[in-house]
Amino acid sequence: MKPKILTYAGASMMCFQWLATTCTTAAQTVLFNFDNAPAYTPLPITLTESAITAHFNTTGQGYSIQNANVLGFTPKGFAGNCIYPNSIYLTDLYINFDQAVTYFSILYACQELGCDDAATMRVTAYSKGSYVGTNTKTAAHPGTWPSDSLTLSASQGFDSVVLHYDKKPPTCEDYGVIFMADNMRVTSLPCTAPTTQQAAITANGPTTFCKGNNVELVVATAGLNYQWKKGNTNIPGANFQNYLANKTGAYKCLVSNNCGSITSNAIAVTVNQLPAVAVSQDPCSGAAVLLHAAANPATGITYQWKKGSKLIPGATGATYSALTSGTYRCVVTIAATGCSATSAPSVVTISCLYAKAINPIKNQPLVYPNPASGHFNISSEQLDPNSTICIYDLAGKLCETHSANSAELQVGRSLSQGVYLMKIVMKDETKQVVKLVKTF
Repeated sequence: MKPKILTYAGASMMCFQWLATTCTTAAQTVLFNFDNAPAYTPLPITLTESAITAHFNTTGQGYSIQNANVLGFTPKGFAGNCIYPNSIYLTDLYINFDQAVTYFSILYACQELGCDDAATMRVTAYSKGSYVGTNTKTAAHPGTWPSDSLTLSASQGFDSVVLHYDKKPPTCEDYGVIFMADNMRVTSLPCTAPTTQQAAITANGPTTFCKGNNVELVVATAGLNYQWKKGNTNIPGANFQNYLANKTGAYKCLVSNNCGSITSNAIAVTVNQLPAVAVSQDPCSGAAVLLHAAANPATGITYQWKKGSKLIPGATGATYSALTSGTYRCVVTIAATGCSATSAPSVVTISCLYAKAINPIKNQPLVYPNPASGHFNISSEQLDPNSTICIYDLAGKLCETHSANSAELQVGRSLSQGVYLMKIVMKDETKQVVKLVKTF
């Protein structure tokens, strides 16, 4: 049985398991001698030695784990189990590592019988699929199944290699394009666990916002492993450098590599709820339809009415008297958060006409002057003495109320410049609506 070798190229691990997980691990050289691999097992197989895992695969008819003396003799340096070809045909050996390594070597022996020269073997290294480098080797001492070591070094590291029978012996005629392999050694890339600075997360935008929005959270360093958390609970599938948070909570990220892990700082995200608003309308009366906005919450909010896509100036109350047909909406905003919602459209059709004055007098206007810079005169003798005069602004706010019980009324003196609606109401029914224009 071959000894199992584990050496360290440099200092030992510069942290301990019971200390913080942020640490530096020195490079280590590990031997894979295949003695722990199940005999007669065909590739692919996966083996782990001293925290380095290697996955072995092949092309063609492939390889399997066999005893090194399967030929009836053992090539020099071979012992115990080895990797042996399943056929006499050319086939490559692929080896992938779970981490970056800087050095690779493997003992090989090509099929040659009493030759004076030897075949050339080639190893090519890759990092995440990108080419890193290649190297070749011809056995220094030809003969029968001559053995030697094929090696490759790259300081930047690599995570996979391909072993290939590159060239036949120049003069030997008694050979085959197959090889067996044993005693693979790899040296890991010196490794440092993520630091607090590398794991720090920041927000690309405000962390307090209204429902329906989000904020991007980003880990400072790329190329690591990530697991985002909300509170202490892992977020399924959140394994990228960035995460879009759209719910209230404290977010952090567990950042790791092969050397260790560290949890980032936490960022609190607050998602404010939107108000709810619904618009209803009264039956058409006096050539107008009164719209009502019912909102939740009912306090601490503002209103803004719209006709179509345009804001209606001054229409900022919970009700609005629509004088023209069209589609109306109400935008409700929570004052404390700025979160707003728009009601569903309310289609208004002005299908009723003004009611006639009770006792119209020929050639005498009901209101005069109109427009007016001071007050408006109301010919109340044309009205039923039980009727009431109500003046509203365009936002639906009641500005003045008068009883029609005198021969002539003067109204609107205190009104500011603008447009108003005067409603003549009797027994809670609007009999007539008159537009008043107040000027300076």
